[in-house]
Amino acid sequence: MALDHEVQEREAELSPAPTKDVTTTDSTSFGCFVVHLTETQLQIVHRDAPQRPLWASTPSGPMVRAAVGDARVTETRGFFQVKDSLKPYLHGEHPDRVERDGEGVVVSGPLGKDERWSLELTAIDELQVGFKLATTRADLNRIQLTGAMSQTNRVFGFGEQFTHLNMKGREVPILSQEPGIGRGVQPLTWFLNLSFKAGGEWHN
Repeated sequence: MALDHEVQEREAELSPAPTKDVTTTDSTSFGCFVVHLTETQLQIVHRDAPQRPLWASTPSGPMVRAAVGDARVTETRGFFQVKDSLKPYLHGEHPDRVERDGEGVVVSGPLGKDERWSLELTAIDELQVGFKLATTRADLNRIQLTGAMSQTNRVFGFGEQFTHLNMKGREVPILSQEPGIGRGVQPLTWFLNLSFKAGGEWHN
């Protein structure tokens, strides 16, 4: 059960993938994919559609940030209440290294004053890319990766729930629990939470 993972989306336009004549671009291939690193953005493209970014960092703001967190979790009838206490985030700087590592690629950069972050990219198959984000400091147990999205992109998945189909613009806790009775509909949710702590939330 991953209590320290939360999905947060920030909207930003995806820029076209850099062409080969951009001299400030560092490009590295792995599987069917290519990583482009420019002075302002990291992009991943498929070799068969090089002008269409599959994933990209935001042109402004930190791509990675990390913090120390302490989660207090209580459970009632299969429902979890999580209160997360966070210390100030360390902000990662723009990537300064792209290195081959076996069948994959590792992108890395400075984090805070003395640490570093790394993003390991692997080709799961011809259509999927695996992401593994880590830092050099063991006690940093909250880590966030921020990517760009176009206005037409949609986000689906994150488990079964019956409130919203498109998760774009929402913070979605990745937590398996009971669906709840009410799930935001009032006064039913209020009453069930007051009496049994079983009202649930919209994302259950």
